[in-house]
Amino acid sequence: GEEMTKPHEVEIELVDVNPSDKSVELPQPPAPKFPYLQIALLSIINLNESFQINVIWPFVPFMVEEFHLSDDPNDQGFYVGILAASFFLAQFLSSFVWGRLSDVYGRRPTLILGLFGTLVAMGIFGVATTYSVALFGRFFAGLLNGNVGISKTYLAEII
Repeated sequence: GEEMTKPHEVEIELVDVNPSDKSVELPQPPAPKFPYLQIALLSIINLNESFQINVIWPFVPFMVEEFHLSDDPNDQGFYVGILAASFFLAQFLSSFVWGRLSDVYGRRPTLILGLFGTLVAMGIFGVATTYSVALFGRFFAGLLNGNVGISKTYLAEII
């Protein structure tokens, strides 16, 4: 007949160790490896998020000017402010949702989804030919910008 393989038998030796006895050295578990790759990737994600927030400042006044929203040049600052603030309003409104999504579905999937959303939203903003499309793209980018909080939570978990 067929022989059944037995699991490896491990012989365990019980030793009575007095806690004050320093001559007996107990085995220590190996130290975990430092997560260099994960930290590097999280750094790149945070760099991307900060870049996304700040990239518009040099050119957005000129972009708004090209939209010809008003004949009064003083109104340009108002429209630039609304365009810039829309991102942060949307980010504020969606941050708790992103936190909950990362708790339910995991940090990695939500980080990837946020990066993909950033790609789409910044693409919309980049090709906008009207103020309303630019406003939508900027607001959409803010809605999908939950990666900063998620990456900080992920960093705390891996270290």
